[in-house]
Amino acid sequence: MEQPGGLYVVALWLPAPAVIQVGALGRIEFFHGSYFYIGSAARGLERRLARHKALRSKTLRWHIDYLRRKSRWEGAAAFPSDGGECLLARNVAAIMEGVVAYPRFGASDCRCAGHLVHAAISPAKALVRLRTMSAAMTPPDDGVVVDKLIPSSKGALTR
Repeated sequence: MEQPGGLYVVALWLPAPAVIQVGALGRIEFFHGSYFYIGSAARGLERRLARHKALRSKTLRWHIDYLRRKSRWEGAAAFPSDGGECLLARNVAAIMEGVVAYPRFGASDCRCAGHLVHAAISPAKALVRLRTMSAAMTPPDDGVVVDKLIPSSKGALTR
């Protein structure tokens, strides 16, 4: 049976400023702090998140792969596909009181500002906010739980 898909938010911590070559985007200067990458998987959500979490040698396919080499994994949360990545990215930026970290990062297949949010928030506070946000949304059909951030209660998607 094929694993379900959905949207996800990966929380990362960059301990020090870094200049990173990110594929076709070029060299990007990242400030230290919390980053939130918003992505989607048509199917195999758990496999996608496991791939993003892994630091082993891998083909650099997504923009997040380049950032993962320098950052620390803090957690991830799965969300339903309602509204899409762009809406979720805007909501994450608002809830984290953050900004799009770099134009077009993670957004090569859409026209929004970007899917990477930088915020001046501690990883612990960020994870609490992600839990709160995920509680307000309906979890994926099978209740996929990633890093224990998704509450089992169901809620309505609000915009």
